[in-house]
Amino acid sequence: PQPRIQKLPAADFVARLDAADADVQLIDCRTPGEYAGGAINGAVNIDYLGDDFSNQLTNLDPNKPVYVYCQAGGRSGKAAQVLAKAGFVEIYDMQGGYGSLK
Repeated sequence: PQPRIQKLPAADFVARLDAADADVQLIDCRTPGEYAGGAINGAVNIDYLGDDFSNQLTNLDPNKPVYVYCQAGGRSGKAAQVLAKAGFVEIYDMQGGYGSLK
């Protein structure tokens, strides 16, 4: 199947996440410092700017939906492209990032 990246406004992203089943794959691709300052419950911190970002994706299931966000929306957009190239088919990217939730 073709990868499908859906960019969602923050409110829609969170609503879809809340409606999803419990074993959702949620990636916070900000730096560990940003992540430490607050994150969405259940998010796994995989730093997009880190050396092993692509390598850490191998721990995830490409057949399950994956939700990704960053601080403002830039890194998560790039991360979504990496996920698509890695074989993930259902990718949700939060527009505006974590900063737009406050």
